[in-house]
Amino acid sequence: MTLSTSHKALFAVLALAVAALLFDWIFLSGGAAGPTQANASVGAVEEVEPPPPPASPSEPPGGAGEKPDTEPPPLADRLQTVARTLALDPTRMRDAFVPSEDWLSELKPPEPVAAPPDPAEGFGQRHSLSSVILMGAGGSAVVDGRAVRVGQELDGFRLLRLTPTGAIFQSGDRQVELRLRPAGDTP
Repeated sequence: MTLSTSHKALFAVLALAVAALLFDWIFLSGGAAGPTQANASVGAVEEVEPPPPPASPSEPPGGAGEKPDTEPPPLADRLQTVARTLALDPTRMRDAFVPSEDWLSELKPPEPVAAPPDPAEGFGQRHSLSSVILMGAGGSAVVDGRAVRVGQELDGFRLLRLTPTGAIFQSGDRQVELRLRPAGDTP
């Protein structure tokens, strides 16, 4: 009978496991000897006194194990003593459980922000139309001394069309018309 590679590997692992078990049983657990059994006998119970409590830091040296004659003063009395020692005025102390004004100001809702100005309105205020040149289907407008043809952009607004008295610009769904100023009208 011939063994396949996988059968040989399984036998090798099995042999290794048996060797490890034998090693553990012989060398690590003390051989064939099993656990030792504890013997318990019922007898007289001896009373043992508990050890004295450790000395507290407030006890004077040599007084370990002796009870103090008086109880320590209450916390309120000790705090008043500290306040007198440090010359603190309890009426001027702030309440530790009230949050500071800095924290409260962070919790206030922010002031409402004014709506951003309408870009179309701003475009109309920043630019002025000085002339319109109409030519067939196109033409150009002179805005702030610069020639802008139909289809070109100026500050994000595209020149859509021209009229004899103005130029219509568009950005998104907003349209702005720059109009020619009458002769003699100064800005």
